[in-house]
Amino acid sequence: MPGYGHDRNGVNMTNLRATAERSYRSVGGFRPPFDWEKESKDDEATGTTLRGTSAIVRAQSEQVQAYGADTVKASENRTEMALKSKVNKLATLKDMLEDTVAHTDMELGKMHENKLRVERHLARQKSALELNQKRLVVRDGRPTRELTHDEVQSKLVAQQKVLMGSIDKLSNCVASNEHDFQRLMGNRDTLLADLQDKVDALSVDEAALNATIDGAAPLDGQLQKKVTCYPHNWVQSSEAEMKQARIRAADATRLRHAIAGCIDEAKAHEKGMEARLQHALGSKINSTDGLKSELVGEHRSVMAELNAAQQRQAELEQALEEKQAPLALGRTRYQMRHQRPQRELVHDEVEEALTSELNDLKFVCASIEKKLAAVKKEIARLMAHAATLEANIQDKHDALGVDSAVLHLDDRASVASSKFAPSSVGSRRSATTAKIDALEQELYAARESRRAMEQELELVKTMKKK
Repeated sequence: MPGYGHDRNGVNMTNLRATAERSYRSVGGFRPPFDWEKESKDDEATGTTLRGTSAIVRAQSEQVQAYGADTVKASENRTEMALKSKVNKLATLKDMLEDTVAHTDMELGKMHENKLRVERHLARQKSALELNQKRLVVRDGRPTRELTHDEVQSKLVAQQKVLMGSIDKLSNCVASNEHDFQRLMGNRDTLLADLQDKVDALSVDEAALNATIDGAAPLDGQLQKKVTCYPHNWVQSSEAEMKQARIRAADATRLRHAIAGCIDEAKAHEKGMEARLQHALGSKINSTDGLKSELVGEHRSVMAELNAAQQRQAELEQALEEKQAPLALGRTRYQMRHQRPQRELVHDEVEEALTSELNDLKFVCASIEKKLAAVKKEIARLMAHAATLEANIQDKHDALGVDSAVLHLDDRASVASSKFAPSSVGSRRSATTAKIDALEQELYAARESRRAMEQELELVKTMKKK
C-alpha cells in the first residue's frame, strides 16, 4: 500500500513540513511572546489536524480492507457460480451431443441397412430384366408366321420398360442414400469433435472449480486472455451442429421412407406385371394350342376332300377314256356313210342319228374335259392349301415350344402346374383368325363347284340313256 504522505489520503506531508520549517522572529535575541505562543498553538493545531487525518486514513483503510475482502469473496462466489453454471451447461450440451450422436449413429445404421436392401432389390430387378431380355430373345426365335405383336409381346416390352425405369429409380435411390450417408457422417464427425471438446472443457472447468489455494501454482508473468468467441456464439455453434445433424437425420429418414416406397412400388409393379405376363403366356399357349388343333382338324378335312377329288379325277379320266371308243366309232361310221354314191348322200334318219350321236359324244367329252380340268385345278389348290396348313401347323408347334420355353425360363413357372388349362372348343373357335375363315370359304366354294360338276355329269348320263 502507498505511503500516507500521498494526495490520496487528503494531506500532503511534504508540503506540511516545508511550511512548518520557518525562521523565527527575534527582538534583541528573544522571541516575541505572541510568536512563541503562536508556534505552540500552531503545533497543537497541526497535531489535531494530523490526528484527524490519521483517523480518517485508518477508517478509510478499514473500509478498503473490508471492501477488498467483500470484493474478493464476491469475486470468488461469482467465479464459483460461473464455473458451476458453465459445468452444468457443458454437461447439458455434452448429454445433448451424446444423444444426437447416438441418434445419428442409429440413423446411419438404418441408412446402411436401407442401402443393402436397395442393392439387393436392385440386383433382383437386374436379374428380372435379364430374364425379360432372355424371354424376348427366345420369342424372337419363333417362325415368321408367328412373329406377331400379341399380348405376350406387349407385356414383355412393357415389363422391360418398367424394369428399366425401376432400375434407374433404384440406382438414383442408392446414389441419394450414399450422398446423404456421407453428409450425415460428416455431421457425426463434427459432433464427435465438438463432443470431445466439451468433454475436455468440462474436465478443465471441473478441475478449476475444485482447485484450492494450497494447490495453486505461483503466477509467472502476466495473464493472457484466450477467448475466441462469446458465450452465445459458443452455445449456438453446438446447437447449430446438433440442429443440422437432426435435420440431416430427418432428411435421411424421409429418404429412407421414400426409398422403401420405391421398393414397394417396384415390387408391386414387378409382381403385377409378372402375373399378367404369366397369364398372357398361358392364354397365348392355350390359344396357339387351340388354333393348332383346329388347323389339324381342318388339315384332315382338306386331305379327305383331296382324296375325294383325286378319286373323282380318276373317275372322270376313266369316263373320258371310255368315251373315246364310241367317239371314234361314231366318226368312223360318219365317214363311212359319206363314201356312198353321190346320189345316196341324203340327210336321212341315219345321218341324223349319226350326227346327233357324234355331237352328243363331243359335248360329253368336252364337258368331262372341262370338269376334269376344274377338278385338277381344285386338287392343286387343295394340295397347296394342305401344304400351307402343314406349314402353319408346324409353325404353331414351334411357337408352342418357344412360348413354353419362355414360360420355363422362370423356375417359378410351370406349364404342368399352371392354372391355364386348355380352354373349351368354343373359346378356341373364337380365337380363329380371319385367314382361316378365308380358307374355309375357299374350300366351301370348291365343294360347291364339285357338286355342280357332278350334277352336270349326271345330266349328261341321263341324256345318253335317252
